[in-house]
Amino acid sequence: MTANKQQMEKTGDKYSKLIVKKGEDTPAIILNPNKQKFQIVGTSWPENAITLFEPIINWFKNYFNTNPLDNTIVEFRLIYFNTSTSKQIAVLLTLLKEKSEKNNILIKWYYEADDYDMLKEGKRYSAVLGINFEYVETKSR
Repeated sequence: MTANKQQMEKTGDKYSKLIVKKGEDTPAIILNPNKQKFQIVGTSWPENAITLFEPIINWFKNYFNTNPLDNTIVEFRLIYFNTSTSKQIAVLLTLLKEKSEKNNILIKWYYEADDYDMLKEGKRYSAVLGINFEYVETKSR
């Protein structure tokens, strides 16, 4: 995560946002309730995914403990992720499942048309964690 920049901003908007620019081995993170945008996009294979995901998980905890939007749609638009990232995605999804008991949360899991492995990963998370996903097929590159 050293190659990308992380910003946490408190602006005149109602909510703070967390923006992490795409790095060589990390995805772009856009958590901006003011624009109703919650996305993790790209590839993720950092050596230590905890360093990447800890601020994301803390941001979501704060967001849900303050005054979240009526509907929160979290989009996973990942092309590839390693085992370290997989574990942190599970931690994040566990938090989202917990918060979905009192909040309206939708998980959108994007996968390329020919990437059955990515679709399978989404279905595995959904089944293991007991959280519903909406699967969105995109065009292959």
